[in-house]
Amino acid sequence: MAATASPVTEIAYEDGTFTVTTTTAFKTNVFKFRLGDEFEETTGDGRTCKSIVSQDGKKWIHKQKDTKEGGLETIIVRDFLDEDMNMELSVGEIVCKRVYKKL
Repeated sequence: MAATASPVTEIAYEDGTFTVTTTTAFKTNVFKFRLGDEFEETTGDGRTCKSIVSQDGKKWIHKQKDTKEGGLETIIVRDFLDEDMNMELSVGEIVCKRVYKKL
């Protein structure tokens, strides 16, 4: 079902804090962060994670560590290009890629 969703992601910045809102026909997920600061996040699939987002050039590297014992680590790389945002999500050896077009 998630593969058929056409998400829209909006990124806002105010006073050093980014707000990322992703909306699909099924749900809306919002998280706020400051680059380099750890924060608690509830993921789109309901997991609670300790997360941190760093920046490398035009890329954000977003690491999520599930707070459950033995929980998985997810790494999301968002590459901001002129007209697109390429996202690569990795959990272990599983990789998902998605391209977002600028509106």
